[in-house]
Amino acid sequence: MASSKLKKSSNTISEENQERLLGRYDNNDVLKHAQLAMDSFGDKKKKLRQRMYVQPIGQISNFEKLKHSKSYNNEIVEQYLEQAILYENEVSLREKRDEYAIIEDDFGPLLEKKLKGGAPLSFENLRKACQQLDKNSDVHYQKMLHVCKREKYQLQRYYLINMTDPRCIGIIGCGDMGFALAHRLTHSGFTVLMGSRDPKNRRHLNYEITSITDCIHRSFIIFIATHAEHYTNVLISPLEHNPTLFDRKIVIDISNQQDQKTRQDDFSNAERLQIAIPSAYIVKAFNTISSFVMQNTTAGEPRSVPVASDHSLARDKVMMLAREMNFESYNSGSLRAARHLETYTRTLFPGWIVPIIIAIIVLFGWLIYTLLTKFIYVKTTSWDQLFLHMTNKVLCASAITMLSLVYMPSNLACIFQLAYGNKEKRFPTWLDKWLLSRKQLGLLTFAISLFHVLSTLVLMSPGYYKSWFHPAKIIISANRNQTEVIVPHSVMTIKGELASLMGILTLLLMSLLAITSIPAIANLLNWREWRFIQSKLGTFTLLLAIGHAFAMAIPRWITIGFVQSLRTTGFHCVVFPVITILLKFVLCLPCFARPIRQIRHSEKPKHVV
Repeated sequence: MASSKLKKSSNTISEENQERLLGRYDNNDVLKHAQLAMDSFGDKKKKLRQRMYVQPIGQISNFEKLKHSKSYNNEIVEQYLEQAILYENEVSLREKRDEYAIIEDDFGPLLEKKLKGGAPLSFENLRKACQQLDKNSDVHYQKMLHVCKREKYQLQRYYLINMTDPRCIGIIGCGDMGFALAHRLTHSGFTVLMGSRDPKNRRHLNYEITSITDCIHRSFIIFIATHAEHYTNVLISPLEHNPTLFDRKIVIDISNQQDQKTRQDDFSNAERLQIAIPSAYIVKAFNTISSFVMQNTTAGEPRSVPVASDHSLARDKVMMLAREMNFESYNSGSLRAARHLETYTRTLFPGWIVPIIIAIIVLFGWLIYTLLTKFIYVKTTSWDQLFLHMTNKVLCASAITMLSLVYMPSNLACIFQLAYGNKEKRFPTWLDKWLLSRKQLGLLTFAISLFHVLSTLVLMSPGYYKSWFHPAKIIISANRNQTEVIVPHSVMTIKGELASLMGILTLLLMSLLAITSIPAIANLLNWREWRFIQSKLGTFTLLLAIGHAFAMAIPRWITIGFVQSLRTTGFHCVVFPVITILLKFVLCLPCFARPIRQIRHSEKPKHVV
């Protein structure tokens, strides 16, 4: 009777719980069996908890004692590692979960409450209790799984870091890079074992050279210092005779892509190697370091080594190894990042191509304009002054134009954000590339400005800059019949001194901007300091450059008149900078600055242009 009722009312109970309840409560004496369950509740719970939790933790403590005694070896470590993997096995944990669920905390108090109240324990209450039991057992199962994963992680980490000979590093390949690695590792205190296909003909006084198979067997960390096209013969072929050759070995791939047509979405050499040797821990590292840098052990700024791998423990181990070799290492992500790392070494100043083209166009444009105005149309300038004097005029106009190109895209970005009304919509491609090129444009501007200042210092004389100096008066007495050498001395006019002052201040601020663009210097500044220098001081630098141009051009404009001044180089070179600085000031007005700030803070502005 009870069994039939249980079958009708337990449609939502799991099959395991149905079988358990039918086996335990298949007669009418429900209270009797419930009392028996309550009696054995404490003992079973204590034993199971000891087996499920205390035992793995105890093994970890025993393992800690073992490793501190320094009597461990690879076989013992592997045994403990296998035990931790077994604890993580889902099938065994689910079997133990069913046993543990019988005495769940929520099931015991429910039985106790029914027994003390004197009320019969109905099958409906049993069904609800078992449903709650299933839910809680899943929670405890996840807890147990977490504990086992944590223990497995500790064992794996210790296994990777502690080896039979932790200071022995294997290197497969006896080329320039292989010996450079051996030289660096030896100076860092490691023992180097080099593997070669022909070890008999590659004897070396400083390093032990053996076969590739023996090198892999005796080393835990292995550098692959061969070209990727030789991976099949050197690494994959020995697996046919010994499939477990690379088991739990850390293999560091230092190769780069040689094919110029390789795309970013193609598999990297490291990914292909991981597919071919799935039992090994493949790590991509040291491919950005040349053999010259690797062999140079003199003191200096350490190079950065990106480390990529799908195995976090192996990646951490290689990062520690790189630091011991006096390199700065950082986590570059999963092995997929090797695609970028391998193609990066084939690039040639990828961020400088567009800025250099823009600088050449600006210089060439002002050169054509200067030749037309000074040599073709007017013909008042001698061709002797072409190489330095006229070049200096081209550099002056190009420098202030390039400086405007650095700060104009931020104005356009504000205008586009006001037009869009949000910051999620992307800028046009041309504006996006322009924004990303501002650093390179600024450094090119600094180089052109420095060239302009040096040329001006060479040409600084009344013969080239007449309006910068007061004319010297020389009085010669006509009654004297002797020869005298009279050297005229003249001082600068207000135009010369003001133009020089503005130019010096502009160059000093541009030097500060260039210095703070260096990553090592920029890392010493917080975001607000860096933004103040690059944005606020940068705008002030542009304002000083405009003042320098006005100080040189306005006295001449007054002399020749308004119409003639419109055709001068000084007028044309300040048009674009003045527009840039005016837009800066307009966008700083509250009616525009407030909506821009709200848009950048993901707030909906009240009024959008």
